[in-house]
Amino acid sequence: MLDEDVPVRRGRRRRANHAGGRPRVIQVRVSEAEDRVLRASAERAGMTVQRLLVESVLRRESGDDIASRHAASGELIGLVRAVSSVGVNVNQMAKATNATGELPENMAATVEGIRDLVRRANTAIDRVGMR
Repeated sequence: MLDEDVPVRRGRRRRANHAGGRPRVIQVRVSEAEDRVLRASAERAGMTVQRLLVESVLRRESGDDIASRHAASGELIGLVRAVSSVGVNVNQMAKATNATGELPENMAATVEGIRDLVRRANTAIDRVGMR
């Protein structure tokens, strides 16, 4: 019913546009080793080095953990895909019920799958801090 092996797209690598732009520029010099660590960390997080540096400090100031926040965001994207596939199943069940007048045998399992998706989505939303 749910395709758990679908790769999760991490989302936008760049930060969202800001009204009025971002006129301030900060230059940072790093060693070769530091550059490798920063680039690897940014790649793992699915973002640019600049975004990683800015968000790391801003999230730390607000008490958020950037890695868990991005993991939860990725999970939410995967959940949207799962909800879509469950919606297809529910649509097929509705069509069959309308044609035969009987509920499909797997209706209870599908409803439980929907409840599980809602629980997972609520957990991920809480981790992202959207509430």
